[in-house]
Amino acid sequence: LTLNSTNKLMFNDASQFIQGSSATVLSLGATDEIDLTATLIDINGNADVSGTVTATGTSVFASLDISGDIDVDGTTNLDVVDIDGAVDMASTLQVDGSITSSSGATITTADNTTTLNLVSTDTDANAGPHLRLSRNVTGADDDALGQVEFAGRDDAGNDFLYAQIEAYIVDASNGTEDGYLEFFRGVQGTERVSAMILSPTSTII
Repeated sequence: LTLNSTNKLMFNDASQFIQGSSATVLSLGATDEIDLTATLIDINGNADVSGTVTATGTSVFASLDISGDIDVDGTTNLDVVDIDGAVDMASTLQVDGSITSSSGATITTADNTTTLNLVSTDTDANAGPHLRLSRNVTGADDDALGQVEFAGRDDAGNDFLYAQIEAYIVDASNGTEDGYLEFFRGVQGTERVSAMILSPTSTII
């Protein structure tokens, strides 16, 4: 059966048809629905969908590129997620594995609730949880290590470092490593050393 030009093969009425609308385009038209029933529907080219796609079963994609929004009401199980932009979450983020970040992170609360809570549920007698500040490079004598800063604003709204704890390497020699701590506090608008825990004698000044 050959239909020349742009003639249509119509069913029931003019709203249901198959038409070669151009030399390169085949159009299928229906008022409400086009129902394809098969074990497998194989599309070898691109699929351009201008409306909503609803899948009641499992959808498998070798790759998926979404340029707009994605709204997921249920659970999404993703093996690897690479996100180049910002993530805005209005609810709780549950992570069962490790979190590794190559940049800084900011946690903001609008009240006096605990901003960061480290919890260990281990029932043995060993210490836990652990907070570790690690400078993961080969060290040298007199290198400064981690800092814990206590910052606030003065009555003019200026940021000021009111207190600080800082660790240093005294001796980086393998097998005879020494370190010390310095405690700083703000005095008359200037940060000053107020105490030191020295190595190896643990002298406090």
